[in-house]
Amino acid sequence: MTIAALNAAAAAVEVERSRIEVLANNVANANTTGFKASEVDTEDGFYNTLKKAGIQENADAGKRPIGAQIGSGARIAGIHRILTQGAFKTTNQPLDIAIAGAGYFAINIPTFPNGRGFTRDGSFKIDPDTGQIVTIRGEPLLDGITIPNGIDPSAVTIAKDGTVSYTDPATNAQNEIGRIQLWTFPNEKGLEEKGSNTLVETVGSGDALEVADQNNRFLQNNLEMSNVSTVEMLTKLVAAQRAYELGVRFIKVADELEKEVNNIKS
Repeated sequence: MTIAALNAAAAAVEVERSRIEVLANNVANANTTGFKASEVDTEDGFYNTLKKAGIQENADAGKRPIGAQIGSGARIAGIHRILTQGAFKTTNQPLDIAIAGAGYFAINIPTFPNGRGFTRDGSFKIDPDTGQIVTIRGEPLLDGITIPNGIDPSAVTIAKDGTVSYTDPATNAQNEIGRIQLWTFPNEKGLEEKGSNTLVETVGSGDALEVADQNNRFLQNNLEMSNVSTVEMLTKLVAAQRAYELGVRFIKVADELEKEVNNIKS
């Protein structure tokens, strides 16, 4: 068994190990609000060229129509997020907001680049001290929207364009507070995962851009669920596990053959 063959098998094992980890993470987050499944991108490795196509090997022969190359296996080219829309779940919670289509909420996180993070998790609350609309972890929306003291969340209305207003209990009048801004990126797949349903912009994603047309983009009293299909993920997980085991078995067989050859030589 050649070193090249062993290296190719080892590369396959490493690729499938990473694929299993990604798929397992997808399954674990099947019920995480706004979660987007990830997928491993692979590419073939470098090639050892034994004979080049197009060469004339001797004076009596024509040019070779094909070459002879042996590959070194596969490698991970990247891991990208699948950006399809998740299903909407009605919660009847007035500060639960689902985004229809592309876009992200921006939240104020001073330790992140540009002091902000981005999320599609719209399960917001009211900070009891400041009245600001915040995430479950207490991070306020970058828009700085504050619900006046004494206003019950049930009196808050979030329009389909992101306009936030409340009904005054004394006058029954509608009072506009502000507007939630959606953000998008030149390359959404270049965003960096930071955990807690939060992403940050990178050089690869490009700078965050305000979404100009926000009509019919917000759905109050709803949350966007994960776009993970557990049946699909488990099917892929089984296939990856089999490929992993095949690579490991190949390495074990190669090791046994090597030992037998050494015994014969000795």
